[in-house]
Amino acid sequence: MKIGVLGGTSPLVSIQLQRLIAESTPARKDEDHLEVVCYTNPKVPDCADGPESDRDATEHHEALVTSAQLLVRAGVSMIAIPCNRAHMRITDIQGRVPVPVMNMVELAVRRVVEEHGKAHVGLIAAGPVVTGKIYERTLPDSGVHWILPDARGQEAVAKAVQAVKANADVDGSAVVKVAKQLIENGAKVLVVGCTKLSMLTEDIEKLGKPVIDPMRVLAEHLVDQARVV
Repeated sequence: MKIGVLGGTSPLVSIQLQRLIAESTPARKDEDHLEVVCYTNPKVPDCADGPESDRDATEHHEALVTSAQLLVRAGVSMIAIPCNRAHMRITDIQGRVPVPVMNMVELAVRRVVEEHGKAHVGLIAAGPVVTGKIYERTLPDSGVHWILPDARGQEAVAKAVQAVKANADVDGSAVVKVAKQLIENGAKVLVVGCTKLSMLTEDIEKLGKPVIDPMRVLAEHLVDQARVV
């Protein structure tokens, strides 16, 4: 099995997913690890935190489809997209390639339900994921109650995401503060719904609540799928 990683949303995120795949693999030597093909396409239009036109959304989506098709030509057996925003139209991407495209958001929501049931979950995510209700629309009958940051908290998340895009220092304390406010507002579980903030998962866990990182869930699923074959 050869895993395809569809990058382009951020080179650092693609690297993080590959690291998580390696960490999730029960390997005793180099040869025990999985084959991974990563295509990082910096020409994928940026998903800004502000209003997005239909043209912007279409260009972003088509760039992802083109990248997925390139990975297929490279011989991958499955595709992973480490970008929550890309899952807005994940069904269409799947319909245009002949190999499975893993649904990271659905995997994360299923993990929430399996481990915590109908929990109150705080979502830390970039603007397009929040306004697009990507998590709320995934498994809507799951009974999960989503709690979102207020406007100031969402602004802090946006600044942290932009810092990752710019290879600048990320103010992790500001994101942790957002997580703390979500807990104060009733969140029993936290979901890091932006792959650019996956690196802050351990800092958020120090608040004492369960934290689910969808990208780690995705990595574990990829390894499980590859080992089945």
